[in-house]
Amino acid sequence: MTSPPPEDLIEDLDFLRQLLRDLTHEIAAPLTPLFGHLDLLELRTDDKLSPMQMRCMRAMRRSLRRLSAINDRMLEMARVERGHIPCEPLPLIPQQAVAEVVRRKSTSAESHGVALEQRSSVTGDRKILADWNLLVIALGHLVENALRYAPDGSTVALALDATEEGCAIRVVDDGSAVPATELDKILRPFYRVTDAEGYTETAGLGLTIVDLIARRHGGSLGLSLTHPQEETQPGLTATLVIPWCD
Repeated sequence: MTSPPPEDLIEDLDFLRQLLRDLTHEIAAPLTPLFGHLDLLELRTDDKLSPMQMRCMRAMRRSLRRLSAINDRMLEMARVERGHIPCEPLPLIPQQAVAEVVRRKSTSAESHGVALEQRSSVTGDRKILADWNLLVIALGHLVENALRYAPDGSTVALALDATEEGCAIRVVDDGSAVPATELDKILRPFYRVTDAEGYTETAGLGLTIVDLIARRHGGSLGLSLTHPQEETQPGLTATLVIPWCD
């Protein structure tokens, strides 16, 4: 039988959770006026900005977008972890949840020049036990991650397969984002795979949130390379397993 965690550890975790909640509110307050001031500066008509000033403005906007994304994801992660987003698992057909995510992300996929494709080997109306809202949030994060790195003209597939553990929902891309040596790291909060310039605007929390949602359902999240033998575009396959309701 596993012994409960020591009281000092529980107190430390409670302190960190409270700190996370406080930080999200403190960070959010100045973001809106900062974006507004940048907009005003970029709309200047009396004095044209120099190329150097324009580069600085773009860098400032990228940094603000990154900070805003981090704050949004921290708030979402805290809500999931603390149960502030209710988890009320009910029997549902997984193909319907996948179809809803494909519908919601179709515009984003089109803007990336990527096609979304749904596949399923799950027969009949077999159901999983899941909270619809949390499942759609989790799959949305996986699709956003795949679209971010999928090459133009490629396809991101959402494939459903039946396993003993549950329904395996795989989000498969052909991108070049994740080296094999980093697969065991990218579920860590704030861990990000940098781009060729060593910079990324992502918050590094999307996969952490998916992992939290999977565990709240008694499921799991696994990551693997789509094409392990490919050096330039190995792709990433994220496998979300949700238990059956029967």
